[in-house]
Amino acid sequence: MKTEEALHSNDFRFPRSVLRDPIGRLFFAGTETATEWSGYINGGIQAGERAAREVLHAQGKLPKDQVWQKEPPNDLIVSQPFVDTFAEKYMPSVPAFLTAASLLAVPGLALSCFLLVKRDLLRFNYSDL
Repeated sequence: MKTEEALHSNDFRFPRSVLRDPIGRLFFAGTETATEWSGYINGGIQAGERAAREVLHAQGKLPKDQVWQKEPPNDLIVSQPFVDTFAEKYMPSVPAFLTAASLLAVPGLALSCFLLVKRDLLRFNYSDL
C-alpha cells in the first residue's frame, strides 16, 4: 500500500512503515514514525535524524546505506542493571491476587459465621422463616 493510498483510505490499520515513506519532497518524522522508543522523546529524536538523513540522500549528499543507522551506545552513561527486591520479584499479578483473595474469602467468611453462631454472638430467628 502506498502512502497516498493509506492516507486517503481512512483506514488506520496500515503498517507503521508506511508513515515513514516520503510523498514527493515531503518527508515525515516524529515519535510515531520511530523504529524504537515510539511514543517517547528518544523515538522522536531518532525519527528526526532518520528523516534528515533521508533528505540528504534525496539531495545526493549521503549514500543510501547511511540512511538507516542504529544509535551508538553512549560511553558517558554507564548502564547499571536493576536489582529487584523480594516483593517485586514475587508479587502476584492482579488476576492471581484476585483469585487467591476470592478463594480465601469464601472459607474465611464461612468460618467466621460458624464461630459467631457457635459462640452465640450471632443469632438466627428461625420462627420468622
